[in-house]
Amino acid sequence: MSDSARWEERYEKGDTPWETGQPSSELQRVAAEVPLHPCRALELGCGTGASAVWLAQQGFDVTALDLSARAIERARRRADQAGVNVRFLVGDVLSPPPELTGPFDFFFDRGCYHVVRREDVAAYLETLRRLTRPRALGLVLAGNAREPHEPGPPVVSEEQLRAELGSLFDLVRLREFRFDQVEKDGTRFLGWSCLVRRRVLLEVPVASVEDALAAQAGGADRLELNAALSLGGLTPSLGTLIEVKAAVALPVFVMIRPRPGGFAYSRADWPVMQRDADLALQHGAAGIVFGILTADGRVDGDRCRSLLRQVGNGAAVFHRAFDVTPDPFEALEQLIDLGFRRVLTSGQEETAYNGAVLIAELIRRSAGRIEVLPAGGINRFTVTDIVARTGCDQVHASLQTKQEDRSVAARPQVSFGGSVKLPEDHYSTTSPEAVAELRGLLRRSVDA
Repeated sequence: MSDSARWEERYEKGDTPWETGQPSSELQRVAAEVPLHPCRALELGCGTGASAVWLAQQGFDVTALDLSARAIERARRRADQAGVNVRFLVGDVLSPPPELTGPFDFFFDRGCYHVVRREDVAAYLETLRRLTRPRALGLVLAGNAREPHEPGPPVVSEEQLRAELGSLFDLVRLREFRFDQVEKDGTRFLGWSCLVRRRVLLEVPVASVEDALAAQAGGADRLELNAALSLGGLTPSLGTLIEVKAAVALPVFVMIRPRPGGFAYSRADWPVMQRDADLALQHGAAGIVFGILTADGRVDGDRCRSLLRQVGNGAAVFHRAFDVTPDPFEALEQLIDLGFRRVLTSGQEETAYNGAVLIAELIRRSAGRIEVLPAGGINRFTVTDIVARTGCDQVHASLQTKQEDRSVAARPQVSFGGSVKLPEDHYSTTSPEAVAELRGLLRRSVDA
């Protein structure tokens, strides 16, 4: 039996103990305490619509989703009887219908998360990433593993909740409460009431285990693993990937770029890229980062499509090769059609600060079909302005400092860099302090 058929059967039989016919008392309490102001609101797993209708009565512009068509039919009747407008949709939160479009400023989940997390928590979070805007508040109610019951709501531990929701949201407040439903013995199940705020994600490019540890300590959300960051990033060694994966808990995306200097790769380069992509994915990469252009600077659809097939269920990211394409809007649509998850861009300028106008337009045109990730020269002086001007929900920033290596001091005249003579007694490494400072600036930009 499919999930849809199972929920339909339960509503047909009346086996829905969570349906009290009243709006969630915890939602009402939080709305009064925060307070919540009328805005575009989304309810996930709305059931027969009591809470959605209550939100509409408070002035919210409400859209509500449930997997059960029978529940949605009853919810629509409830809204009609209450004389309010709610947009009720039938659909799966893990693969929402195309007519469900954001962005929303508030979402409420009375128990959807604790059900679907066991199936695909990443898809649940991706739905929220796509449908909510930075600064959006959310209230998630979930069963509490401190008091498991059978039957009863699925349960989650505090550690699981913080780890899973914390990958996309800052936890504003977490407290225990009792669900409204009352069992025959008078029991009311213990739950978690989790108020969250959508944050701007911070991706940090790294080139070593030391860098990865520093980025994680500073509060990065995601890593892009490279070699030779001074050359714009090249494919890292397999050993580096293996050790980084062992050292940190963050998602690691691996650069696939066999050489510096342009993005139209030779016949000899191409199988190297294919092999590197396979190895990275086999050893735990969350996805790969690449960009392949034709000789005239346009997206090479055939070769990109081939690597995308290798990625399978992983994520493919198109890097800043995008910034040298002759028509950024044509390139954007091509990347969407190919199936890329994300594109990095400085807005085809030297820095994302200078390219903010184009980045904002790319975000507007993408309409959630692809993630647009500002990158290029982002630092503590520019990040707040870039977020404000583009409306982005994530940034990519290389936050490095110089480290000294005195092992070459005996022969200062020796250089290993060819015609470009860089100091041999210094190297760059990620600064945890710089990452933490940028993380704090992003948090304050959201709270403002």
